[in-house]
Amino acid sequence: MLTQLILQGSIGVLVFSSLLLNEDRGGFRIACVVLFVVWLAAGTTYVAQFRALGSWRTLPVHPGEEMLWGTVASRIRPKGGVGLSGQFSMSTQRFRYRPSLVARLRGAPAEEWATESLHSVTVTPGNGRAFASGRWVVVETDTGDPVTLLTGEPRAVAEDIEKALTRAHR
Repeated sequence: MLTQLILQGSIGVLVFSSLLLNEDRGGFRIACVVLFVVWLAAGTTYVAQFRALGSWRTLPVHPGEEMLWGTVASRIRPKGGVGLSGQFSMSTQRFRYRPSLVARLRGAPAEEWATESLHSVTVTPGNGRAFASGRWVVVETDTGDPVTLLTGEPRAVAEDIEKALTRAHR
């Protein structure tokens, strides 16, 4: 992601600096300004996503609690629907989901589960709902509905959750 951020930023600066600084563009200058604003918005989104990757390490913890793991993924609701992006993290006491800005605007609440209520972690194919072609990480809970994550690296995420869960249960 960092490579993509640097590459896109460098190309954008090279292209837009020459287009915006040239005074002989007429009506084309307005189009350049609009494209420049879109490029800035996309760049801001990339920076926010890049910062979210490691920000789980700085989440507040209770006394005696230790952060163990975190990632960026989408939360698939138990009743189906679209995946809501956000950040997942696990500490010695709880498993947390913090929705991204877009997910919060769509009404997604932050959620927590006690690590004692979490059990098995599996990787399963989608079940016909949104993103059915992907593989999902499913964390079984005592509370009924499992916690389902959609991520680009489901096996690695499932292994990381399993290791963190084993450590938290000690």
